[in-house]
Amino acid sequence: MLRHAKAVPALPGVDDHSRPLNGRGRSAARQVGVETAGARPDLVLCSTSTRTRETWALLSQAWETTPPVLVEDALYMADVEALLARLRRIPGEISHAWLIGHNPGLHDLANLLAEGIGQVAHFPTAARARLEFVADDWDELGRLPLRRLDVFTPARD
Repeated sequence: MLRHAKAVPALPGVDDHSRPLNGRGRSAARQVGVETAGARPDLVLCSTSTRTRETWALLSQAWETTPPVLVEDALYMADVEALLARLRRIPGEISHAWLIGHNPGLHDLANLLAEGIGQVAHFPTAARARLEFVADDWDELGRLPLRRLDVFTPARD
């Protein structure tokens, strides 16, 4: 799971969905790309917001090849139940997927899934949580314990 990088502030009358990344966000997205270049997923699920799509575009520049990306409106500001339900619908042949989205949904999902092995105390912009579980099907996500949890947060400029 990856939270979008830092965006420009919300302004009255400006559509939240359209907020782009700021300079710090662009730098952080590139840093995440370098840090994750060897962990290429089989599929990326990405919210339709400008900030999530920009985060993906910048981080994937560090990768030699990119996986298929599904940009889905239902992921925009989705709550934990909606995110979990979407992940459970990933086809069984996909073994490594990324979800690029928003808080509080991502943070809540990380803590729900990590129950029993730890908690994610803070999930700032551009944070990446890697959660590993062993199952035959994505429908088992959240029903079986995680094998691993680690969180990466890019350095601040």
